[in-house]
Amino acid sequence: MRNEVVLDASVAVAFATGDEPDSPAAEALVERLVSSGCAILAPPLFESEADGALRQRAYRGAFAPQEAALARSALDGLPVVILHRAAVRRRAREIAETLNQRLVYDSTYAALAELRGCELWTGDRAFHRAARRQFGFVRYIQEVGKP
Repeated sequence: MRNEVVLDASVAVAFATGDEPDSPAAEALVERLVSSGCAILAPPLFESEADGALRQRAYRGAFAPQEAALARSALDGLPVVILHRAAVRRRAREIAETLNQRLVYDSTYAALAELRGCELWTGDRAFHRAARRQFGFVRYIQEVGKP
């Protein structure tokens, strides 16, 4: 495998907020990736998904203004490389159909990871359960530290 991984928005948001059940695992994963020099990749939808999740929390009042600013700053500090590849879109559609997914978002991350030959780390338990048998490179955030 390459020295790169795909990180989905759910992991990034857990890292940025620091107060979700997956936050400790997300923080450990990001620390491990950054310290090892691993490239963190994501498709273009990552930015909107992550920003949308933080905005939704702020809108609902789950964040004080200062907390929202800290979370945005943590998110902006993640060294994520956004990759746009036409083949990802086509493959994402196929993966979504194969897994009988209602939407294509999660499959887009999986398609990028598959085409790059690396792991995808997700905080989406339902997608992980649907994908793990057929796509062994899809890892669930609670697996951090497990072989």
